[in-house]
Amino acid sequence: MSRLNFLKNSSFFLVALIFVSVISRLSVWFYTLSSDHLLFFFVGREIANGSVLYLDVWDHKPPLIFYINAFMSILLGDNLVWHHIFLVIWMMVEFVIFYTFLKKLLIVLNQREVILKSRIALLFYALFRNLVIFVHSANNTENFGLVFVIMMYWFGLKWIESKSWKWLLASGGCLSVLVFLKPNFVILALPIFVQIAIKWLILLWSKHWQSLLIELLIAIRHYLIFLAPTLVQTIFWVWFFYRQGVLWEFWTASYLFSAKYLAIFDPKFMGSYYVLSVFINSIVFIFISIFFGLFIWSKRKFLQEKYFTFISLVIFLVGYLY
Repeated sequence: MSRLNFLKNSSFFLVALIFVSVISRLSVWFYTLSSDHLLFFFVGREIANGSVLYLDVWDHKPPLIFYINAFMSILLGDNLVWHHIFLVIWMMVEFVIFYTFLKKLLIVLNQREVILKSRIALLFYALFRNLVIFVHSANNTENFGLVFVIMMYWFGLKWIESKSWKWLLASGGCLSVLVFLKPNFVILALPIFVQIAIKWLILLWSKHWQSLLIELLIAIRHYLIFLAPTLVQTIFWVWFFYRQGVLWEFWTASYLFSAKYLAIFDPKFMGSYYVLSVFINSIVFIFISIFFGLFIWSKRKFLQEKYFTFISLVIFLVGYLY
């Protein structure tokens, strides 16, 4: 690790980060933009020009991605070069947030050389995130959502540390953005959902009936705080699209259409059990992660046990998704 001490120099590190990002992203500037990028931008531009989403223009996604693109249309016009620049700036914001989260995570894990390790990890992350497969279609729900996933976990760590409901509310605010970018992002909140209930689950497991009700009420209170921003945003969008007379269309495009993917449970639909088996294996893996976290937490073998379930689930879940 001592050979990499030059990365402690902030100026050198910044130059290295820019170099890695530019070199790994260079080829994308000569690619034709992906169909997703152009579709989302077209819908956003039409909204900016007065069209009604889900009536005049339509795609099977919740509304946030289209209104982000409406903002891009108003701000940047039709010049796609400016789109690239905007998305590069967005990724720089993601790097700052990732770096901040990583430093916090390494401190929680009692690591030494936190700054150096965080910077090395960020360089690899920058190289990975700037690969063509990701930035060729940077204008999509996943790329915008990743910033809020990282912030959701960062605020979650802050909540575990401080027990302040404000951090949990902030984490829930990030979740609400994810829900209205892409519904299946909800699964990424699994570490926080489990962390909220972990004490109650342990008491239930160990049959400590005296404190069970109190911990259950605390868990319910925390769930209400965490889910409050999603509830508020849901009410807003229901009201908004109801006024425009497209409430059912909003529901269909945002959620009902995507729910058709659950046809995977019917082997006849796919003509093969292969995809179904992959899906089942995925779910089994996630539940193994949950029980692994519960087991270790109950044994109190981690130096900072209050973090362990959360961190283990984040590592398993993010590792699996990538």
